[in-house]
Amino acid sequence: MQQVSFTGTYIKPITIKKLAANGEFVPHEVSLVQFDANNPLDIQVIRDTCNEWKIFGNCFVEIIRDVANWLHGLKRPQKSRKIFFLTNQQYGFENLNPDEILGQFMVWNKKNTNNVQLEVLQTNPFHSYDVAEFRRYSEIGKSMVDEIKEQYRGKIIKLYSDKDATGFYEKQGFVPDTPGSLDYTYTP
Repeated sequence: MQQVSFTGTYIKPITIKKLAANGEFVPHEVSLVQFDANNPLDIQVIRDTCNEWKIFGNCFVEIIRDVANWLHGLKRPQKSRKIFFLTNQQYGFENLNPDEILGQFMVWNKKNTNNVQLEVLQTNPFHSYDVAEFRRYSEIGKSMVDEIKEQYRGKIIKLYSDKDATGFYEKQGFVPDTPGSLDYTYTP
């Protein structure tokens, strides 16, 4: 892993799809970066992203901002909660551009359990499925879920889904805990 100056850590490249000139989505490499929520510069990137995205309403990234602020105020770093961004940037992470962030997710690896809680997963609303013909990227959410499954291989992943996202999570292999429930579980 490469340490970058804003103290977040470059994890690895991730492949999503980008709209090509011919109108087809083709493979496109982006960067997965883990943020240090205890660093004021990282907190500012989270705030800036939140401000960019919240014009769409229902912005779950506000939860990441609030948790990052809480983590920043702790006397001891909490390593069980991790925040990740998927960015279109390939370099220059010391000047991370909120406009280039394509998705964010936050996980909580509960101590002494085989469970991981996916607390928030949000695709940049400017590139979500809802923007239809203006959509320039695809498979952002899928690539984030795939990364979580890889990082926590062998662990049970739990989440509480937004009502509008249940179909997405079911396509990714998550199952409602009970019929009609918004509590979902992925079992490897």
